[in-house]
Amino acid sequence: MERQLIATISETKIRSLDFSMLIIMWLLIFSSSIIDLGLLPATLFVLFNIVLVMRNNSNSLLVLLLIYFTPSASLGIPRVFVCSTCIAICKYFFIDLLFKKTKLPRLNYVVYTAFLFVFYITLTLFIVPNIDLAFLYYQKYIEGLILLVVFFTMVNKRESLGIIFKWWVFVAGLSLLVRLAHFYLGENSHLFKSMSEIEVPAFNFADKLTYNISGRNVYRILWPGEEPNYTSASLIFPFAVALGFSSISKSKMKYFWTTISCMIFISILTTHSRSGFLSAIVIFGLSGLFFLRSGVKTIIPIVLVFIASIILLFIMPDIHERIFGINSTIVEGASGRFLLWKLGLDMWSESPLWGKGLTAFYYQYNDAVHNTYIQVLAETGLIGFGLFIMVIIVSLRASYKLKTLYSDIDNPDIQFSRSLIFGNIGASYMISTLTYQDISLFWLMCGSCASMYFLTKRDLKVFGYTGQNMFC
Repeated sequence: MERQLIATISETKIRSLDFSMLIIMWLLIFSSSIIDLGLLPATLFVLFNIVLVMRNNSNSLLVLLLIYFTPSASLGIPRVFVCSTCIAICKYFFIDLLFKKTKLPRLNYVVYTAFLFVFYITLTLFIVPNIDLAFLYYQKYIEGLILLVVFFTMVNKRESLGIIFKWWVFVAGLSLLVRLAHFYLGENSHLFKSMSEIEVPAFNFADKLTYNISGRNVYRILWPGEEPNYTSASLIFPFAVALGFSSISKSKMKYFWTTISCMIFISILTTHSRSGFLSAIVIFGLSGLFFLRSGVKTIIPIVLVFIASIILLFIMPDIHERIFGINSTIVEGASGRFLLWKLGLDMWSESPLWGKGLTAFYYQYNDAVHNTYIQVLAETGLIGFGLFIMVIIVSLRASYKLKTLYSDIDNPDIQFSRSLIFGNIGASYMISTLTYQDISLFWLMCGSCASMYFLTKRDLKVFGYTGQNMFC
């Protein structure tokens, strides 16, 4: 019944003209990271950005995802993410609201909870030990909140949401090609030379591209400027979504999404991030157990990706040695993480309710806790920690409640929503191994998971369908 009312997420198709422009923008970033092309790539990128947003508001999210999964710094546009966000906001306010008389969007619990968290940490700025350092990270949360508002403002159709999920997965898969190119070129790329000229105190980007194992230098497959654990964290959610698409899709598209799943997993694995590998294993386990109940055909893509990953582990000895050295690392103290976690908990015990103020741990120990939850707990107390966790819980609850909108438990959207939940769980686990305070992409994941429920509920109401147990 429901499939006759609304198309499933897997049936959505990106508009060919929009897709062509996005691919051109991807090529502009890729080429400018390899060789110096002057102002031409940046100029064309902004023009295409404007055209895409003028065609459809939701295209602004496709551009922002493109920026996340490419070395967009090579364009030479200052704060290119902020620039693209401003283009979307200006179009909405000066064209949609003024001329088209568009109604203001109805926001939801994800945005409200994120707003309360940001409001609370704004108050904690009065107790921070270093306001300049605190404000640097405070801006990241402001950007994350703005991105959530932009998302729920611009994405008001299930079709647009489906396109966003597909592009998210696709551009995350394509990022492997960029990393491989820079791995091959090494110091000869334009991006490497540009990054080498940037002087950042106590930071050497070249150190992030290599690590020492058994007395030899091993190169990670990254582009200059990437941080291995952050890169893995950004890939966990699209990896789960890719497995979801590969399991519910039919015919040739099943093989396409399976290939993309492999590409994303290879990107995770070749960062040599142990946390990324463990998070991917969580995704494999949850996806395998769930889709096994839905039939053999749905689990075949997951099995194929898992087999391919095992083969890759054994044909690349450096990765194999790195990953399977987890146990010895834990015995040795998890690279100092256990000590940092204890210091973070000790700091929290000094001010359990309010915390010690944003970036207090950085200021006192000149390091991060390497656990987002403990860092938030130590710096913002139980109040901030509770609000931070609520953003995740609300998004998970909305994804889980999607099944109440359908009478057919085998509807592909219900199966797909489980992949969103698994991706959310995997990413939430991943940030427990690093301090992930550049929160924008993580909150976008939470918002997109919840949005599928909210938009489905609205569309089914339009057709007079109330579902089994409508959630308010």
